[in-house]
Amino acid sequence: MSPNEATQAIVIGLVSGLVFGIIGAAVGSNRGAGFTGFIVGFLFGPIGLLIMLMIGLGKKCPFCRKKIHHQAIACPHCQRNLLPVQA
Repeated sequence: MSPNEATQAIVIGLVSGLVFGIIGAAVGSNRGAGFTGFIVGFLFGPIGLLIMLMIGLGKKCPFCRKKIHHQAIACPHCQRNLLPVQA
């Protein structure tokens, strides 16, 4: 492999890593893990994207036990308030 071919291979690897990282960040941001999604996508490529799609970074409602967004303040299923009651 000539130095020119090696340089091209490195550039292609970095560009594809960035593309998969950006897609992973987009998937992760919907789950509250944008930076983690970027790192996993960059390092593992298409397998990292599958990992980010399968990871459930949400939480469960303490009342109905259904999966909800990790920043939810009310459950969309049972409509219960998830914020602590202040006295």
